[in-house]
Amino acid sequence: MRADEVLLRLTEQARGLSKDYFRPNGELDAAAIVTNNKTHLIKKTKQTQHGLEVELYDGQRALVDIGRALGIFKDRLIVEDWRREAEAQGLDSAEMFKRLVREAISVITAGNEADDSGGVDRGESAGSRAKETD
Repeated sequence: MRADEVLLRLTEQARGLSKDYFRPNGELDAAAIVTNNKTHLIKKTKQTQHGLEVELYDGQRALVDIGRALGIFKDRLIVEDWRREAEAQGLDSAEMFKRLVREAISVITAGNEADDSGGVDRGESAGSRAKETD
């Protein structure tokens, strides 16, 4: 499929089905959709006790996809390097990183030791403490 075909399909999905594909009572005219080769606009169908349930592709999503393809919407990634900022202020970024890693290891290790020693009884509730003081 060529790029122009993809954009054409997305455009049709964004526009949805026109009133020409609905009967006067509001029901969808599936035969007209098939006859006019518009089945690509239908995401899924489901037979229910009330009749055929039809889900169309999301028109807003199609618009966003078109916008990205045309360069209207651009995803931007901004990468900031904290090390350059630290060094610009006269700090040693390598030493800062080592210190942060040591502190993180210390906190994790201390947390694991508290869990292993039993620490706080997490099953105790405010209600059970209140009963003991009565």
